Amino acid sequence: MNLKPLVSIICVSMNHERFLKQSFESVVNQTYQNIEIIYVDNNSTDNSFEIANEIFLKSGVPYKGFKREKNYTIPENLNFLIKHASGKYIAPQSGDDWWDLTNIEEKVKFYESNQQFGLIYCNGYIYNDETKNITTPDTTKYKSGYIFDTILQEGIYYPIGYIIRRDIFDSIGYYDENIMIDDWDIWLRILNHFPIGYFDRPLVYYRRHQHTFYFTANYKQHRIDTIKTLDKYKDHPLYKMAYVKANKHYIYSLANKYQGIEVIKEILRIGKPNWFYLKQIVKVLLKNLKLYKTPD
Repeated sequence: MNLKPLVSIICVSMNHERFLKQSFESVVNQTYQNIEIIYVDNNSTDNSFEIANEIFLKSGVPYKGFKREKNYTIPENLNFLIKHASGKYIAPQSGDDWWDLTNIEEKVKFYESNQQFGLIYCNGYIYNDETKNITTPDTTKYKSGYIFDTILQEGIYYPIGYIIRRDIFDSIGYYDENIMIDDWDIWLRILNHFPIGYFDRPLVYYRRHQHTFYFTANYKQHRIDTIKTLDKYKDHPLYKMAYVKANKHYIYSLANKYQGIEVIKEILRIGKPNWFYLKQIVKVLLKNLKLYKTPD
């Protein structure tokens, strides 16, 4: 009889063909043995499903695999996978990131001793797929507890490697399929009811590449989803402050990424008459004149 709790590793890929060997072999070779894998390919146009399916079938790990016939959003796919999961714990994994082989073992041991947490998150490494550089985030702010106020204003700290107790979804519901910032929204909803725990070990690798964030090509949609998330907490005393911060982040990102009159119009539409927004307009104007280069 296996006394260790079952962990459901829910895996999603979409055109991750060149990353899957590293990503999913790090899943099937975990030192923690009591796992199941539920995988969905989001209608890839490359060989992602075939590559992943072969890796999982050869591993001998209990496995269910699905290939979508049309594209679904990330939260839709996560909810689909959770509904097929049987484990005490849910561990999401994307086809472009990868784990240390002790990742699940160390986190389950920590979680089993800290059942008060609705979610545990960790730190990890950031891998730049273009430069091949590996860096680590600033973890000085990372902490455990009821940190709703901080996450509302700053967003989540490290975007991968978190684990959620399966019964938490019975309490708060599944991922909101109308919001593409699925991780931030679920963290906030959990923090409305439970503390979250910080596990201080870098056991996962977050790969940054040209398709990492859907909003790098669509800042406007990202802002829409940000406001949708924030608007759930309009009665919170920090709502207005968080709203202002979100707008500043949006305008700063636009000004750094793009140039042209449409960007200036958007800044004027969103922004307030203060030094920060004026500075962004000047930045865009200088970029138009080729007198300013956005820092790398």
